[in-house]
Amino acid sequence: MANFSISIDNFLGGLAPGFWESEYPTYGNKNMAGKAQAIDLSDPTGIKSGAGKELLTNGDIFTIPIRYSNEIAEPGTLSKSYGIGDDKLFQFTHDYSTEETIVVSGATFPRTISGMTGEDVCLYQNKLYYSYNTAASGIVGFYDIAAGAFTDQFKIDLNKGVCHRMIRGGNDFLYIANGNLIASFDGTTNTWAKDDLDLPDNLEIWDIIWLDNWLYILAYHPKGITDRKQKIKSSIFVWDTFAPSWAEEYKYEGLLTAFYFLNGVVYVFGQYSDRSYIGVFGGRRIQPLFFFPENAPRWYQISDYKGYIIWTAGDKIYAYGTVDNRIPMSFFPIMIASSGYSINTLASPFGFPMFNENQSTTYKNQKAKNYETNSYWKSLLIDIKGNDRMGMIDDLRIDFNKTLTGNKIKIKLINDKGENLWEETITETGITSKYFRPSIKAENIRIELDWANNSKTKPFLIKRLNILGHTL
Repeated sequence: MANFSISIDNFLGGLAPGFWESEYPTYGNKNMAGKAQAIDLSDPTGIKSGAGKELLTNGDIFTIPIRYSNEIAEPGTLSKSYGIGDDKLFQFTHDYSTEETIVVSGATFPRTISGMTGEDVCLYQNKLYYSYNTAASGIVGFYDIAAGAFTDQFKIDLNKGVCHRMIRGGNDFLYIANGNLIASFDGTTNTWAKDDLDLPDNLEIWDIIWLDNWLYILAYHPKGITDRKQKIKSSIFVWDTFAPSWAEEYKYEGLLTAFYFLNGVVYVFGQYSDRSYIGVFGGRRIQPLFFFPENAPRWYQISDYKGYIIWTAGDKIYAYGTVDNRIPMSFFPIMIASSGYSINTLASPFGFPMFNENQSTTYKNQKAKNYETNSYWKSLLIDIKGNDRMGMIDDLRIDFNKTLTGNKIKIKLINDKGENLWEETITETGITSKYFRPSIKAENIRIELDWANNSKTKPFLIKRLNILGHTL
């Protein structure tokens, strides 16, 4: 007989490498999850359920996907932001005194432009520029915020049917992706060029970013092919915005989908035939940080929250980062869509995530609010047998923040056959730990925490778990 102990002193390991490859992953550190959904690791003292969701006012009356801006156009107690989707241009307001967030529905917004398929919005020189495709061409319009006036067809000579991502450059130019071209507009001198930079014909630009007085351009080829099962290559071009050609081209295998700049770091998303990744771009190199099974996100599916970079992945939102630079980075799923829904777009213009989700033709615009109950954490599979002897779980202790009325959490031990070996639910209030004697025999166990019956307004934060046992 030999004694053993299993101690999980923190949960900051996030998801384990290859967590999707098996129902019962075994590889990783003891504080990593083999499976997880809607959890929050932003408090280094423990784990709690991730952010819940609340429907925006008027959030379900428009049956289209809406791409939000990550920027506030008009800050203040009542702040405003904008978005675009299908044939409509949208305005959003958030009242910080009442916490109400509204999809504006009135005489001015949403603005309907017949025949438009919306692409992007960008604030530039006190105007909101919006790009869209029509059957005939790509078009840029603008909304003069101060005057309250629209110019829907400001520039009508862009390529049709391609990405028209827009950014405001540090040199006070507006830059627009235009197929294999970069279009530019200098609002100070009213100078427009639909082909300020010309890349090779077989490329299509998918994202652009301004960094250290250079424009970085993400493109893939062959253009028009984005199925991850097909052979795709990508390039990042570096252009000073003055020369007639780019200064550098860095080539990569697979499809690169988006940039994101946060806290001095340029993140890049990409995908191979069987998995996607978030990586760091530096010099010529992209260093993958974590892999995940869903498709890599586009620019309108990425944002940041609490210092974490967040992005959409099917029915969930992933997060990567740390709450303190003295704590290792974590990768984990922080939010989940409504049951049966998929998340289309994501942004945080008002300081919290907003996302558009749909199930068939039903669409919702949601925001992060309170705490999710469709939330769980499952450990790696732990082998507890020794020399072919069965293991016995004698004691289990769980520590947590002092419980409040409505706090409930279920703890389970299961094996790799999916058999429920033991479970208990903590419901008492005013306690900070609970001790159990499971007295179960097993070859292996997975520890599961489930917040399904917890309060949506009162978090239940788990600090640590400790299991004692022996082999028979």
